[in-house]
Order: sequence, then structure tokens, then C-alpha cells
Amino acid sequence: MRADGVRPVDGPIDAVRAHAATTPGAAALLDTAGHALAYGDLRDLLDATRARLEQLGIAPGDRVVVAAGAGLGTAVLLLALLDLACCCPVDPTVRRDELRAVLDLVRPAAVVVPANAGADLRHAAASRGLGVIEAHADPAPVLTPVAERRTPRAGTDDDAKLLLRTSGTTARGKIVALTAGNIVAGARATGRAYALTPDDRRLNLMPLFHVQGLVGSLLASLAAGSSVVCAAAFDPAKVAGWLRELRPTWFSASPAMHRLILDAPGRPDGHALRFVRSGSAALPAALRADLADAYAVPVVESYGMSEAHQIASTPLPPQPPARGMVATGSEIGIRDDHGTIHRTPGATGEIVVRGPNVVGGYLWPSRADEAFTGGWFRTGDLGALHDDGSLAVTGRLKELIDRGGEKVSPREIEDALARHPDVERAAVFGVPDPVLTERIAAAVVLRAGAAPDADGLRRFTGRRIAPHKVPELITFRDALPVSATGKIQKHELARELEPVRETAGNDGPRPRTATEAALAGLWAFALDVAHVSVEDDFFARGGDSLAAVALLSTVEEVFGVVLGPQSLFDELNTVARMAAHIAARTGEAHDG
Repeated sequence: MRADGVRPVDGPIDAVRAHAATTPGAAALLDTAGHALAYGDLRDLLDATRARLEQLGIAPGDRVVVAAGAGLGTAVLLLALLDLACCCPVDPTVRRDELRAVLDLVRPAAVVVPANAGADLRHAAASRGLGVIEAHADPAPVLTPVAERRTPRAGTDDDAKLLLRTSGTTARGKIVALTAGNIVAGARATGRAYALTPDDRRLNLMPLFHVQGLVGSLLASLAAGSSVVCAAAFDPAKVAGWLRELRPTWFSASPAMHRLILDAPGRPDGHALRFVRSGSAALPAALRADLADAYAVPVVESYGMSEAHQIASTPLPPQPPARGMVATGSEIGIRDDHGTIHRTPGATGEIVVRGPNVVGGYLWPSRADEAFTGGWFRTGDLGALHDDGSLAVTGRLKELIDRGGEKVSPREIEDALARHPDVERAAVFGVPDPVLTERIAAAVVLRAGAAPDADGLRRFTGRRIAPHKVPELITFRDALPVSATGKIQKHELARELEPVRETAGNDGPRPRTATEAALAGLWAFALDVAHVSVEDDFFARGGDSLAAVALLSTVEEVFGVVLGPQSLFDELNTVARMAAHIAARTGEAHDG
């Protein structure tokens, strides 16, 4: 208790010391190689690692950048740093230009790299005159200085304990500054949401530079007195064996990771799971069903972010069921277009949150502080409150596609595509267009044995969503590009698709009949392009509802054939098909 009567905020590692005092022999950390640390051992190892860091010149308030993997030794190192200083774990695969940007913003006292690895971080640190510490972690971290600091130490005046770099389309992204209070609140909220006890054990497959790996897995489990299995790397083919041999009671992964696990050889039977959790991205309904079928336990979906871990979750039985996710760590509101916050059923708009797990700001950029308004944090996610008060997350504000002034949510289109029996996964995104601002594109991964059929997918979705939301460009891929935390990299998909759009229509069959030739000219005029192949899809070439109306009106005038607007989504979506239909209606021979 402080002199002013205010109880100090617990530190992130205080729970470890408390459990070590009462149950020193209980399991705390394990790995997949057979190493294990009880709570008493972990406390002693943390004390020794902290003392070594102090011996190397690290002091309270210092910031330390760590190339963080996912193993047991890395977990111990990060816990010791959180106990002593301010830790900034980074993805060890990030390249040196990005790392230089991070170092310039964080201004660390030192960087820690794995032995025989981390060449880019070493190079970036050397270019900034920073001290470098090499970590041998197998499983206890052994720290060796390998480069002296050549620049003055930068002072800090904040109370940040953890700096997390968020994903972004720029090299820098954002750097979120979490206090001890934020970390502890997020960890405890996870424990409450899933009723974690000392009998629980989590298999951690998430990297420790990610909030779900470090706070939602490691710290949440230790706060509850339960144990964590730290997998050194994500290997989908080994997960089923780990579940049987190490007996975790739960694990969490992104939807992309879950799909890879289910598709790997071996059945996930003989496990001790009581539930399976999904986070980091929206969980498709089909994948949720596959998970429930594979594991025969409840499947919960979690909602959170680096700025506010464990905001909400679908209820875990025996909690009462809900239509959506219920608040587990934050107060939730909906902000409308006028800036008014609503907390009543039926509200739709941007999701805003507040509470002890929500950060107060960013280390960088300063303009990101605009996300904090009136005590609420603007998540950038779109959502709605169901009639039972639970939350539905419906998309990302920044991912809305501006198609001719109509704002279209990719989530709705992805859900429609996912209902097709041949579709395993789909990502919908916008690509720039000089007329409509953006066009709707989709990248689709098919189930094994399914044949690509873009026209069929357009017809399928056209019967379920509004015509202007049907994807105009569809590509098929073996897999979708994802980040280390399993988030789909839609900006990469959009960049890859640009050359396809630029060359569309330049190749492909030319008109073979008079009807095809006439139609190709009408299509080119309606689409405002130089030429059209007889196999080009109307919407893939940039057609929209206005162009469709103009085209069909002209077709009626020229050929005397009335065609409904839906026909362009169904069987008449190419010049060749429309020409054949017109020829059949008018009696013209189609073969030339």
C-alpha cells in the first residue's frame, strides 16, 4: 500500500512469485522437447536471469528489443525482462530496414538476439551503435554481450512495460505501449473468460512477439497458476501428437493455423482438451463446425487486439449461450457516424472499448492517438449489438470497399463464398479502379479435388448477396498469404492482382461469328475498354450495375432480345455465351 492509500498495480510476474510460494512443485512451463520448470524453479530462474540482465547494464525503465521465437528459453527471457525493464519482442524474420525503423522509434538500451541467428537485427543494431546481447536458450537463457553500446542511452519517462509492433502495410506499423496494469488486466480477463485453474494446461502455438502468445497464453496461464507448453515452432503435423502426449486442456490458434492442423495427417484423438479457442481473425462457420467435429469439445472465438487483449469471447459452457460474443475484459460500445456511443441492442457502427486492459496510447505514431476519444478506444472494427446484448464483429472499417460510392463489407462476401461446398477459404478485398474507386476481388482456396469455376462462384454468391457485392475478379490459390500470427495479408493479394487486371482482355479468343463481333463491340463500349475477349467475364472486366443496364438496353435495341440483369451473373456472363443465347433466340447459326 502506498502512502496515499492507493494499492500499487501488480506486476506481470507477481503471480509467478505467489504461486512459487504456495505450490513450488506445480508445473509452470514445459516444452515439446521434454524440458519442464515447476513454479519454484521458474521463480529462481527468473531471479537469476534478472540479475544477469542487471549485470549487463539493463536497468528499470530501459527498453530492450528482443528477437523473440516461441520456445521455453525465450519465454523465461521475456518474463525476466518484463520483471525488470520494458520489453519489445519482435518477429525474428523481420528484415533489417523494418528493424532499423523499430530501433529508431523504440530507442532501446540494448537488443537481444538468438545465438547463431538474428543477423538482420545484429546489423540494424550495429548501424545504430546499440549494444547487442546474445542469448543461448536451451532451456535456460545464457546471456553474453557481443557488442558494446556506442551511443548515449536514451531516457524514457513513461510507464510502459511491453511494446508490441502491430501488423500494417507500412514498414513501421504501429507500436503499442502497454503498462503493467494493461498486461495484468488482459491476462486475468483471459483466465476469467475460460475459468482457468491450476489443473489447466495450454499448448501455446502462437509466437511470443504477439499479444495472444505472450499475454493471452503465457501470462494468462501463469496468472491462473496453470501451466503452458511452449512449442518452439508451429508444426501442424505434430500438433495431434502433442495433444495426446502433453495433455493440454486447451489451445488457441488463428483460423489459418487451425485449418493447417486439421488438414495435417493424423487424427486429433486421445486428447485431454476441454475447449478449443480461435482468435486473431474471424472464424468461418464451416471451420468452426470442422473443429467441433474433430475435437468433440466446445469451440470458442475470442476478440481482442494488441491495444486491448481479451475484449470479448463466445461463452464457454456452462455459461449461458449468446448469439454473439460477450464482454470478457472491456466495456463495449458502438460509435455511429456522428460520434455518438451506443450500448443498446440494435446499434451498428464502429466498435469502441474501454477498461483496464485498454492501452492509453501508442509509442508511435502520435497521430494514432486520434483512436482515443472520450475515454473510449476506437478499434477500427465494425460491429453490431444483438438483442441479447452480445457482440457481432462484422468487418474492418479500413477494409470496407468503396465501389462507386457504395461501402461494401468484405466479411459478408467472404461468408457467402464460404457457404459454397467447394470453398475451403476465401479473402475478399478491393483493387483500385479509375471509375468506381475500387472493384471487388476475391482470392479463393478450394477444397481438395474441387475444380476452379469463377463463373459458378459468382452465380452462387449472386443468389445470396446484392448484385453489386458479387466479386468481379476471382483468383484461385493453393493458400492465402498470412502473417506469422495467421492474419491474411490482403494488401499482398491486391498487389498481385494488379497485373492480371492490366492484361485482362489482351489475350483470349477473338470473335468467331458476326453476333460475337457485334457483342464484343457493345461490351467494349459499355465497359469503356479497348477490346474484349469472347471469354472475358463481364464483371471481371470491370462491369457494374450501371454498365449492365446500358449494355442490356443496347442489346435489346440491336438484336431485339430482352435479357434480365441477373443473366449477367448467371449463364450469360461472357460474349460467347450471350452470343450463343441470342443466336438460339433469333435463329441465327452460331458456328462460323
